[in-house]
Amino acid sequence: MQSEKINSVKLLDNIENSLNTTLDNIESKVKDSELKEQIQEKQQEIEDYIQEKQEEIKKENSSSDIKEILDETKNVITLKAIA
Repeated sequence: MQSEKINSVKLLDNIENSLNTTLDNIESKVKDSELKEQIQEKQQEIEDYIQEKQEEIKKENSSSDIKEILDETKNVITLKAIA
């Protein structure tokens, strides 16, 4: 169970890193300061959400609940990223 928790947290770290890289690349190409600020806010919102879900995973004791948290998190992150 502990290794599943660790792997799940690492997966979310990898997703966060990939998303941050993508958003940083987009931000570097944007000239509009208001749009840059929106990108930074979105990035922070996603980082906070991922950290919250990582803490939930660490507290879980059920594989099915961990998988459910991961699936939900991936879906929410996708929606937050494109919104």
